[in-house]
Amino acid sequence: IKSRAVKVETFKVGTALTERAFVHVKLALLSGRSAQIKQQLSQSLLAVVQELCEWPAGVEVQLCVEILDIDRESYSKTAINN
Repeated sequence: IKSRAVKVETFKVGTALTERAFVHVKLALLSGRSAQIKQQLSQSLLAVVQELCEWPAGVEVQLCVEILDIDRESYSKTAINN
């Protein structure tokens, strides 16, 4: 499992004048998992993110999870150890 966090300096969430923020989790999996498994993974990740932090008061924070399929047949990977 590899993870990365990307801080977005400039963004807009909706059109409300209130302060808003977001956390977007993107999970890429090799293709072949059922829709049910992907839904379970999505819901589990969302629950973990929701419990991860104390969210700032007065800020609407939108949390979302996106599951992506990586085409198994065309995926390539290598590791180089020098």
